[in-house]
Amino acid sequence: MAFEDARDRAKEAEVAAQMSAAFKCLVHDFGSLNDVDFWLEKNGKLAAYAELKCRDILSTKHEDVFLSVRKWLALTLLKTGPGVPCLFVVKFSDEVRWIDINDIDASRTEICERKDHRAANDREPVILVPVVDMKTLPNLPVA
Repeated sequence: MAFEDARDRAKEAEVAAQMSAAFKCLVHDFGSLNDVDFWLEKNGKLAAYAELKCRDILSTKHEDVFLSVRKWLALTLLKTGPGVPCLFVVKFSDEVRWIDINDIDASRTEICERKDHRAANDREPVILVPVVDMKTLPNLPVA
């Protein structure tokens, strides 16, 4: 992410560790400016891809969470090759939730614009993902 800071990276590392414990796998960061945040490895093989969003709100505050159409497209393209799950993961202030992109209704779109306008492309189409459709990631102890 072009606008991430140390706090953002710490949140991502926390969720990566939680995903690793919950899914019993290694979680690797793709690095800055990539279309997708993580790839997951299990038993020496590619197990999944994951896009992570961190939101400083309770999971119950809104019915839907936004997934950029651009991010959905990147996950969809990754899904076509190796055939591994592609996950959309959201860290809320109270819990972490996730959903496989196959379970997302991509026809539920709207145009979203950031209020703080950090960049010229801060207005884009997003997919509305119902929070209730997402699974809760267990908060397991991290080894």
